[in-house]
Amino acid sequence: MGPAARLALLAVLALRAGAAGAAGRGDTFSAVTSVARALAPERRLLALLRRYLRGEEARLRDLTRFYDKVLSLHEDSATPVSNPLLAFTLIKRLQSDWRNVL
Repeated sequence: MGPAARLALLAVLALRAGAAGAAGRGDTFSAVTSVARALAPERRLLALLRRYLRGEEARLRDLTRFYDKVLSLHEDSATPVSNPLLAFTLIKRLQSDWRNVL
């Protein structure tokens, strides 16, 4: 289950917990106390969203760093593919690094 799916599942569970608590006591949802109680699940959702966004920002930084590294290798047109060490790093990048990116 990906991070977006986990976030959606946690959001649904948090909303159900808030709504079940209000309905279980016979309060109407439009009552001020019920609306005030709805703030707690939204705060939990905001905290989950903040954590998710921080994780995605870190992932984006990693992708940008990888992109810049590979782009710099391609911009150097004098890089000979006949060099066995450079050929090995290209094969390694294609076999493992790109698989990790995707």
